[in-house]
Amino acid sequence: MSERAVVVKEVELPAVEPPRTWPTFGVQTFVGRLARLRALMDEHGYTHLAVFGDPWTFANLHYLLGFDPRLEPMLLVVGRDDPLLLLAGNEGLPYSRVSPLPGIERRLCHLFSLPGQPLPPAPSIEDSLREAGIGSAARVGVVGTRYYPAEPNGAQIIDVPAHLVDPLRRLAGAEQVRNASDLLVHPTYGLRTSVDADEIAFMDHSALWVYDGVRRLLELLRPGLSELEATQALRYPGHISLANPIVLGWGDNALAGITGPLPDNPLRVGQPIQFSFNLWGANLVRGGLALRGPHDLPEPDALERFYIPYFRATMRWYQVLGLGVSGAALYDAVAEVMEEPRFGAVINPGHLIHWDEWTSAFIDKGSSLAARSGMPIQAEILCVPGAPYHILHVEDGLVLADDALRQDLAARHPHTAANIARRRERMERLLGVTLRPEILPMSEIQGWVTPYLLDPQRILAFES
Repeated sequence: MSERAVVVKEVELPAVEPPRTWPTFGVQTFVGRLARLRALMDEHGYTHLAVFGDPWTFANLHYLLGFDPRLEPMLLVVGRDDPLLLLAGNEGLPYSRVSPLPGIERRLCHLFSLPGQPLPPAPSIEDSLREAGIGSAARVGVVGTRYYPAEPNGAQIIDVPAHLVDPLRRLAGAEQVRNASDLLVHPTYGLRTSVDADEIAFMDHSALWVYDGVRRLLELLRPGLSELEATQALRYPGHISLANPIVLGWGDNALAGITGPLPDNPLRVGQPIQFSFNLWGANLVRGGLALRGPHDLPEPDALERFYIPYFRATMRWYQVLGLGVSGAALYDAVAEVMEEPRFGAVINPGHLIHWDEWTSAFIDKGSSLAARSGMPIQAEILCVPGAPYHILHVEDGLVLADDALRQDLAARHPHTAANIARRRERMERLLGVTLRPEILPMSEIQGWVTPYLLDPQRILAFES
């Protein structure tokens, strides 16, 4: 049976009106999250969790407490019962009052205060941990951002500063302090790898802002445009980002990966381009060449040799994706691109997202981990093959939702449900792909492969 023909189709970049406010999470949301966390603690045999966060690795604390650590690190100690204990420095301690969650005991800990600040009297970290009940009978899980199942002693490898882990080991015993980051980020049971209707609505608001900025950038792209000028088109709204809010560059700067804009680097035809714009729960990435049309292609058969196979693989990924589908099946759907050297594919063909850019991943060769309802996924194939194509990168977000979650979303957030229905209809109509009902696209240009980034209204699609 012959493959469906792929054509270059003229479309319009959708116009959207970004919302002026974001949804908020009430106190019962955080009470429910802590109850689920404590249930996981019991299931895994922990008496306490020590959850670390700082201005870079803030997502776990924000998920549990409703605010992100700023300026200073913090440590949250969760026992089987309230109260929680939060250790923070001079500036973090008063700031922590913004948390909507009751039942938090706060202690000043100068291990978190900034250098050179006054040091008013405060208990030692060991005294505070003892107060929280950590001693020889405790079994403590430490939550950073990573866990290490492939390492022979992975449970003992903890990506939290030693000056915080060492006191826990002295109090409870080294063997009783283990890496517990998986409770938050494991693909199949981590709390932050499955979202509810409220989180989907929040992600939708972020996605609208992100897309609106990307649309303005795409419409502005032209030879001679500087990277700083391009950045201004994104209209960053000031909301907290996943990581670096803006990754943008062309030429060698694009190929450096997660780089920032340079003040004097005008765009030239044929150069590689890469940009990413992200806010909490949303990330939209495009990478390719600064081409105006077929006459700029680096090789006469570039569409057939490079761009169309990439598009076909991307569409197979979407058509295979569904609840219960294994990571191996998704990898196999795109193996033609992932394993063919001329594409130069790197990392996983998709990963999970939340309030951080890469929460974890389940899509890989041979992976038995399966997609579940609530999973927020970044659909992504990143190719860096070198000259003459340099880079091709299409990354959009989506959420998987079973019938119950879709019904809850429609009932409580009808505007978000309508946005998602519009994106599904546009994707199926323009690209000629059929999606399973559980796929909730979060990007207005979901799956759009644009060979000519200087003419972004020409995309690849299956022939009608």
